[in-house]
Amino acid sequence: MEAALSVLRQRRDELRLRNCAALSAYHGRSLIFGFDKTSLAEADHHLRFAWNHEPRPQYLAWRAFLRNMANFQHRTCDFLDDPIDIETLAQEAIRQAPGSAITLGVGAHIEYLSGGSHRSSLQLARRAVDYDPLNAVNFAILSNTELALGHREESRRSALKALALAGAGDHRAFAEFFGCMSAAALGDYQAAIDHAEAALVLRPAFRAPLRYLVALYKCVGTSADRERVLARMRRLEPDFHEGRLLEGDYPVTTMRRMRLIDMIAR
Repeated sequence: MEAALSVLRQRRDELRLRNCAALSAYHGRSLIFGFDKTSLAEADHHLRFAWNHEPRPQYLAWRAFLRNMANFQHRTCDFLDDPIDIETLAQEAIRQAPGSAITLGVGAHIEYLSGGSHRSSLQLARRAVDYDPLNAVNFAILSNTELALGHREESRRSALKALALAGAGDHRAFAEFFGCMSAAALGDYQAAIDHAEAALVLRPAFRAPLRYLVALYKCVGTSADRERVLARMRRLEPDFHEGRLLEGDYPVTTMRRMRLIDMIAR
């Protein structure tokens, strides 16, 4: 399916497929993993277009996922044209398609990150991978919910499964970041650093791995590398300092569950 949509997207003008909902949704989903504001805003435009032409609940789920990514990456959704609520999108997607892997996976992700029930999140994430055992994004989400409940070995296995499934896809950097979190939770800081640096090679403006590297390089005592990532973070967030990682509203929800956060508090 991915290969077919990729070819059709490349040949859409030749094939006169300009108003194809599936291609617009595919393009929008790919753009989400660019992470910058322009890509996210354009992704939402494509997904909304797809919904208007063919109202499938999976498109609502991806729009919820996109808004969560905007908050995580940029700490705001204000740059998106449509102010629709994240939870509303996720809940409506599940209501319309309770058997869809991606609606369940996104629902699990939102449930965890919005401060809901971790056990409900885990249950949704497990159902998602049961419905679609080839979905890298859902395995990454499962890894995070497992980590939240202290199932660290299982979390690591799910993260590695996500990486194996992601291959060279647009979401590879996203999967690498979940590999970083799962390794950091086990105290394997060098593996966590390797995952984070790999994510940044693919997506240099991806802030989540940079935030982890600030703590990871402090943990392993590599001051030169730590200064390098601090400088990169300040270019993206001019007011950034490591104390931000300790603030309750700063988007490092999972880091707060690890011993890693203690390194920043010292």
